[in-house]
Amino acid sequence: PDSTNPAALKLTSTGEELVRDLIIGAYESALKNGAAFVIDNSKIWKQYLNYVKSWNLIPTSATEVAITIDHTLHSKQKQLLRSIYQRIIALPMLGLDSLWQAYEVFEKAQSEQLASALIQENMPKYQHARSVYLERNRVYNIIELKVGRLATPPADFEFVKKDKGNEDIGGVTGAGIGGNVTGGVPGSVTLSGSAKASAASETGDYVNPEEFKAKMKEESIVLEKWRRRCSYERSNPERLTAGDLTLRVRQCYKDAVCTFMRHIEVWHQWSTWELLNTGCGVSIASNNSSGPNGKRRNVQYAIAALELAQNHLPDSTLSAYAHAQILEGQGVGNDIIRNGTNTAGDAAIGVMQNFCNRAGNSLGYLLLQQLVRKYKGIHKARGVFAMARRNLHIRNDDMPYDDSSGPVLDSNNEIGGRSTLDDQIEASEVGQVAGLQSSSIVGGRMLVVNRSTHSFGKKSTQVSAILNGSHQKAATRAAGYITWHLYSAHATIEHRLNGSPKIAARIYELGLRKHRSFLSTPQYVLQYASLLLELQDEENLRALLTRAIAACEEGNRSDRDNAGTGATKAREAQRPLWDMMLKFESSASIRSGDFSAVLSIEARRRKALYGPSHEDVAGGNAVGMDESDVGIGMQKSSLSDTLIRTDGYDTSSRIVNGLNRLVDCLEVTGTLGQDEANVALTSIASMSPGAIWKDDRAGGASDASFRRRKQFQKESSLFAGGASD
Repeated sequence: PDSTNPAALKLTSTGEELVRDLIIGAYESALKNGAAFVIDNSKIWKQYLNYVKSWNLIPTSATEVAITIDHTLHSKQKQLLRSIYQRIIALPMLGLDSLWQAYEVFEKAQSEQLASALIQENMPKYQHARSVYLERNRVYNIIELKVGRLATPPADFEFVKKDKGNEDIGGVTGAGIGGNVTGGVPGSVTLSGSAKASAASETGDYVNPEEFKAKMKEESIVLEKWRRRCSYERSNPERLTAGDLTLRVRQCYKDAVCTFMRHIEVWHQWSTWELLNTGCGVSIASNNSSGPNGKRRNVQYAIAALELAQNHLPDSTLSAYAHAQILEGQGVGNDIIRNGTNTAGDAAIGVMQNFCNRAGNSLGYLLLQQLVRKYKGIHKARGVFAMARRNLHIRNDDMPYDDSSGPVLDSNNEIGGRSTLDDQIEASEVGQVAGLQSSSIVGGRMLVVNRSTHSFGKKSTQVSAILNGSHQKAATRAAGYITWHLYSAHATIEHRLNGSPKIAARIYELGLRKHRSFLSTPQYVLQYASLLLELQDEENLRALLTRAIAACEEGNRSDRDNAGTGATKAREAQRPLWDMMLKFESSASIRSGDFSAVLSIEARRRKALYGPSHEDVAGGNAVGMDESDVGIGMQKSSLSDTLIRTDGYDTSSRIVNGLNRLVDCLEVTGTLGQDEANVALTSIASMSPGAIWKDDRAGGASDASFRRRKQFQKESSLFAGGASD
């Protein structure tokens, strides 16, 4: 034949048989590895059927075909078609009824007598598959799942206001999409949205709140449908074998991550199922996970899912830590060496090391520090803290006041002095950390000012260099930001695990000096205050709380110009700080006899947490203004505004809500005990309206009656506010 004419090329019968076997193998391989269970799986089954049916058709022209008479091929074709049909009719899929009818026609065309027996045998399988298909459509359907949608970032990313002070916050240079988690392929991945979402979630300020809620609700509904789909398939409605069930559920999770690739919860759910899967089948024959090989296989699959997640979301600390937890919890390293040099702890530390080198942030470093403290000891754990301070950036609003002269300190308010203990904080296995230090005398106290410059895009030292004792440095890369969690976690380790409360106090102090926003962060201040209270350092405790409350009051004054949900949440976040200050001053006044400080703090606390705009000083409503407070006088201002203008806020509040304030003060200071129901009032969802407060019999019946009315009033105000929202 003419080799230049493709149409003239013909295969021998052996070649044709080889091609058929290869194509059949390709179809079977695809079906075995999950294609049999994908959405719209009817397409691949129908293509498979059409291909086998075309074996005895030979094209004679562009529009006509002829049927060949090859008995051997015809017999093989008949057996394969029967096998495919019998597998198809047992699978719930679109067009199942038409496929069953086609199967009946096929069997009757072969033999009426045999067809009757085979149809009767396979009828229950078809009926069960049909009932499962109808039931599945009631649980979820293709339209609800929005199959085929692009794996877009989470809905909140596009609605968050841009943080002008930290435009590149959240930017990371990681392994790159598709890069290996362990080493990584060079590539830059910038994920700014997650950090912006975090900033707005703290304040509740979004570009378009209504559209944001709608988008978030829509996304949560679709995500919930995908979860229901995976959960439904896990219930094994098709009565599959363990191996087939594993393939079915795994394919569901694969479909889910294709749609929600940027949502870490889907990856974690997949990984957790792989870890806890009792079917555990790589193939149908391997369906027993009770033995050591099955458990090891489960761990491998779970880790593989999380590694894939980290490739696509290189900035996800939670995915990396979940990976480390699996290695640590299962007692499995990458390849455990018999001499013990590579343990489960080493493997877990390695995962967090790689993450911190790839896209380090405060959470990543503090989790790494906990692992290092557990398996490597005190000194190397301190080295991780020192390295985090070197590698991570400082936010714009946390920048030190003046690196050349040091922060402006008040000798009366500065907390603690400086001693050689500070060197233990800022020293590590690789030497002195965070640059050179110099001493300065302020108010007769020795203070050490860190003169290092925390610049953006600075050189970073690999975390593994600390743990290996080397001085190796990595190339310049973007990194996360230092938050109060890093200092707090390190101080907790020093206090609780290392038994060094004084070093812990220095760490808290160091955070206050280096990061201005820490002083107005109630969580950080409260933890430091608890330590000082435990050390019975009342002088420094009072100075800390005074400075922190002053910073919070300054923030409240600025929030009045930009009032909203964020300002309300900020005030509620400060409540524990005010409560601790009031409790401390109340206890101190018992010894000193000076009650004026308690009154002053109580008045300031009341104004900060409620104030003229949130307390009705006319009707006595302590939460929200009374809508019935009509305008009076020439200016038609409310009665509350008139009283505040005449008598002042504190006086008006004391007259109407004085007993409320007295009971509140007694509960905060622990004299009456802070009732759990009152604490739960901050969360409307955690309580039911009309709950009757149980008398603790600390006072008389009249006292209990007033406290019950006080709680009911607060409860009613909160539920009324929640209903109006």
